[in-house]
Amino acid sequence: MYYYKQIIKTIIELGQADSFIIAISELIKQMAVDHLHVIGDIFDRGRYPNLVIEKLMKFHSLDIQWGNHDILWMGAALGNQACIATVVRNSARYNIMWFLWLSPESPFFGKDKMATFESYFVKDSKTHKENKNPYYKLSEDEKYCNKILEEFGLNDEDSHIVNGHIPVKVKDGESPIKANGKLLIIDVGFAKSFREKTGNAGYVLTYNSNGLLLSQTKPFESVSKAIIEEKDIISEIIVKKNGVVRKTVGDTDIGMKLKGEIEDLMELLNAYKNGEIKEDWK
Repeated sequence: MYYYKQIIKTIIELGQADSFIIAISELIKQMAVDHLHVIGDIFDRGRYPNLVIEKLMKFHSLDIQWGNHDILWMGAALGNQACIATVVRNSARYNIMWFLWLSPESPFFGKDKMATFESYFVKDSKTHKENKNPYYKLSEDEKYCNKILEEFGLNDEDSHIVNGHIPVKVKDGESPIKANGKLLIIDVGFAKSFREKTGNAGYVLTYNSNGLLLSQTKPFESVSKAIIEEKDIISEIIVKKNGVVRKTVGDTDIGMKLKGEIEDLMELLNAYKNGEIKEDWK
């Protein structure tokens, strides 16, 4: 204990306490999260999305599933005039992506029409209504969720459908858990513009060796308040599903890959031992 106290004392004497706390905090965050999967819409959700991306790219293990807003900005950055115009209007209207975003025949569309124009320029709220396709209703039925999962070869009771891009209106009594727990909605809705509609700051789904953890995020008010009251972004656990048997790395996709690599190395080792491969010392 004396040894650790001396280290801390030296850090303080050198005036590096703040830097040390920041570094340790970053380390703890990295150790707490093995892999970060971002489900998109980084752009059009507040200022400086470029800085958000730069920050994310420093994370030790990350993949990003681009959302429609992100793809829109990519198109604008590549010089597509329609994308450029749409970025200014914060809407969506371009190329093949124009079809995917606006056509009722598109598998991504999910509704009978796009009412972006009406919501921008027409006061009558009746014209803003967009009727959603049957998925949004049927997916609340456990039977149909199981049929969808079976199409992907997933018939295990631990399988779930995870939906984003659907703000959950908690203030109206809506729940992010549908179809007897088969469908989980994790639209973050962290942007201030969504909070009046939803009543919270969205959801975070965490999956670890113990199981699934769905948390409701409370709105973050300000940095100063977080420091003064010693409160960070507060999350409230709303569902926790523990696995019967705790999973190990070997049960994951990465674990399966590692097992394959181990098998390859063992075959190589045996080939050396059996003389099938000769060592080259040159």
